[in-house]
Amino acid sequence: MTTKARNDLCSKLKNLPENQKIISVVNGVHYSEFVRISSYYAQSKYPQPIIIKDSEIDQNVVGHADFFAKVCMSNVIKTDSKPKDTTAQEPLKEKTESKPDAEADKENLINMKFQSNKDDIKMLNTIKKANAVAIIDDSQNNKYIISDGNCFINLKKCQEEQLPCSPKFTDNEIIFKKDDMSVKALKGYNKGCKRVVLELYDNTLEYISFKGVTKYSLSTQNIAAYENKSKELCLYSKHFLEIAGNKTIDLKIALKDEDYWLIITSEISKHINAAAYERLHIARMHTSAD
Repeated sequence: MTTKARNDLCSKLKNLPENQKIISVVNGVHYSEFVRISSYYAQSKYPQPIIIKDSEIDQNVVGHADFFAKVCMSNVIKTDSKPKDTTAQEPLKEKTESKPDAEADKENLINMKFQSNKDDIKMLNTIKKANAVAIIDDSQNNKYIISDGNCFINLKKCQEEQLPCSPKFTDNEIIFKKDDMSVKALKGYNKGCKRVVLELYDNTLEYISFKGVTKYSLSTQNIAAYENKSKELCLYSKHFLEIAGNKTIDLKIALKDEDYWLIITSEISKHINAAAYERLHIARMHTSAD
């Protein structure tokens, strides 16, 4: 977003009523990502609460009690503050009394609580190819207004203070980890697949099975080495790569309170990171007594 695009939009919206305040001006590309991300949590015809805290959403995906998405937008969605004048020479005293960078950055993060459903997402998607989009807080009418200067879309605020969020894991609860996995091949196999099977041997993920036909191998050994070996554990995933970027992912499997979890983290678009948490279903387990 150029300074001109931001200034042009602010100029169009300069005569807002006193009860309406611009809290953020977002790059048009990042606005489209904001709508796409909101759609993860608004897949019903009924209004669903979406809570953004410090420019981050962390809650379950609607209709799926075992599936959570945590999306960090802190690099692209911030409060509407003017850029600092770096050319001006500040007195030493002011510099020493300034807030730490982390604390100052946190003050610039967005906090919103609103309701959204499928129809709201459709309306938000009517703003296309905008250079800049403003998020306006209407305190009197208990709503937010999204505008590119021509189109104005209302989002009703919600009253929920907190929603169920993604689980936390200790290092000891992570039983498998693989970083920088290429997504291209995986997404090709996963297309149209309602569930995938994760096959583990000795707590190591060796294969990802798609539609019971195609197997993607993570093993450094020859595939024939596992042909006659019983799988120790098979786990079903219903949301594999449902929320993931197009380049690489970090994949983890965790065991917490007898539940297995799949954790996939990735950059879903430039400067926006996401982590998907899914409680897995056990398909088959072998023990030494089998």
